[in-house]
Amino acid sequence: MDNLLYWIWLSLSCTPGKDTFAKLIEKFNNPLNIYNASDSEIAAVITSDCQDYSMLCNKDTEKAKSILNFCTSKKVGILTYSDEKFPKSLREISNPPVLLYYRGVLPKFDAHCLISASSQIISGPPR
Repeated sequence: MDNLLYWIWLSLSCTPGKDTFAKLIEKFNNPLNIYNASDSEIAAVITSDCQDYSMLCNKDTEKAKSILNFCTSKKVGILTYSDEKFPKSLREISNPPVLLYYRGVLPKFDAHCLISASSQIISGPPR
């Protein structure tokens, strides 16, 4: 559970689509190491003028705890970048998401083509 807390904190601290997460995970290996990194260690990786820098230097985990508690109470799963079930196709893009939220049973991502439409997932065999 604690590990998930730091994954959620990191997802809240990194702007989606930016290379912040990829740079940090390459340098620090996991969210707890990023969380424990000093401001200067973070700045050495992403520079202090990066828009995510101030969020990463803010070590408040209250919002992450709130999200984790919500997910636990509503049976929402959290799939982190380090999880073996994380889609290979997303892991290989230049700016992958930190984590994914899901409900229900995870599909076999690498065996199916998935398209998100609103709040529904449409799956089928890859083409």
